[in-house]
Amino acid sequence: MSTAPEPMITLQALTKGVVGDHHAGLELLQPIVDAGPRSSYALLGCLAETA
Repeated sequence: MSTAPEPMITLQALTKGVVGDHHAGLELLQPIVDAGPRSSYALLGCLAETA
């Protein structure tokens, strides 16, 4: 069972954030956070690798 978020969702959210649409980017990531701590930690790892 994979808990890693879909790469395209993360990329789309980051793209929206870069162009200034922070609310839309957060809306894309919220379901990942809502899914629980495992998916949240996986998302944080993906974002850290991107940074």
